[in-house]
Amino acid sequence: RSPKHLFPLIAMASIIIVNGVVHILAGMVNFQYNPGILTSLIIFVPLYIWFIRFLRQQSKSYNRQIGAGILWAFLAHVIMVAGLLMANWFELFPEWLYFVALGIWSLLPVVLFRPKEGK
Repeated sequence: RSPKHLFPLIAMASIIIVNGVVHILAGMVNFQYNPGILTSLIIFVPLYIWFIRFLRQQSKSYNRQIGAGILWAFLAHVIMVAGLLMANWFELFPEWLYFVALGIWSLLPVVLFRPKEGK
């Protein structure tokens, strides 16, 4: 979008931290290894921390977008898992509707936190 509209980037980057935390917590709760733990510890978590530190060095005004990005990513995971179960396992709605919902949710960051014109 623009240097002033980083929310799409922040939201997509937040997917990796939510995914990483989920894998780490799942491994801790179950006391067993899962394929995402190693990737999360070595790549996802450190990369996200570096990214957020870089953003905050640029401007503290990104804090709101960072929080919203994490919330967006968490809800994206809820939609992915719950939608998959409801469409395929419980057959509450057709699979195509699930994919439409994912597509709409994926486009939402583009319209959120738009910079005001002239700023």
